[in-house]
Amino acid sequence: QQFRKKPVTVEAVLVTDALRAAARAWADLPSWLSEAYEHGDVIFARDAVHLYRGTVVAERGDWLVRDVDGSIGRCSGEAFAATYVSSDQERG
Repeated sequence: QQFRKKPVTVEAVLVTDALRAAARAWADLPSWLSEAYEHGDVIFARDAVHLYRGTVVAERGDWLVRDVDGSIGRCSGEAFAATYVSSDQERG
């Protein structure tokens, strides 16, 4: 048998943008990411974001993805481009 993945909507932010916001404009971080920081689930380092679900390091060029269950994971730029399409692109 073959199976097709169900369409899912996730929230995501490029690690580079998250690091920039964490360093210069905290209000620009997505609320789900700043809340994860406040709960100790993520740490912003100089060139990476550390996720404390396992020991995952998301580096520049990667994406932080918040899944439908609220968990945050790392996705490489290549895998993100192959897997996700922006809601804006889908509409127009």
